[in-house]
Amino acid sequence: MESNIKYHLCELDIASNKNDSRYCMPDICENEKNILDIGCGIGQFFISQKLTNKFNVGIDINLEALSYGIKRYKYINYVNADGVLLPFKSHSFDVVISRVSLPYTNIPKVISEIARVIKPNGRIWLSFHPLPMILKQFKFSIKDIIFRLYVILNGLYMHCFGRLIPFLYKNKYESFQTAYAINRILKANSFSRIEISKGKHFVVKAIYEASS
Repeated sequence: MESNIKYHLCELDIASNKNDSRYCMPDICENEKNILDIGCGIGQFFISQKLTNKFNVGIDINLEALSYGIKRYKYINYVNADGVLLPFKSHSFDVVISRVSLPYTNIPKVISEIARVIKPNGRIWLSFHPLPMILKQFKFSIKDIIFRLYVILNGLYMHCFGRLIPFLYKNKYESFQTAYAINRILKANSFSRIEISKGKHFVVKAIYEASS
């Protein structure tokens, strides 16, 4: 538990420091009141941006991180949930964000769920993993090589067919993402005005334009 919380506290330090080269955070407009963060950890986004006057909802599958946040940040509503099945009513949120959590999920299903819970003309801000990042993570062990090859092949599969497959029998997902694949999945789920940045960070912004 200790190392897990240390990781999230380190992420909070990064999220709170705009001068850190790893800083990558969305801005929230005044009229955007209901915000969902998928893969929220201890609530780094809400804490660092001081969003105490919003209706903040963070979901994560990590109970330790959620427990840590619940004890300390009363203005954040923490929910233990998976992005492939969001426990919220349709058209509930003005903004949905996810900071490098989606690469570890079944992305097409999560984006379909985001489209369900976001309001018409609602906004998304998502960050992803490009292939070079995955290549940097290679370690010289048989298990890691097998898993990294799975991640690469899964990313290629999504690029070509718009779907992902779980890793062996564990129902665990990971992939790298391409701008083409993400753009196609978003369009299939009624998102438009899609902006994709692949500079220092791989960030995707879009507007949900389906009718209510």
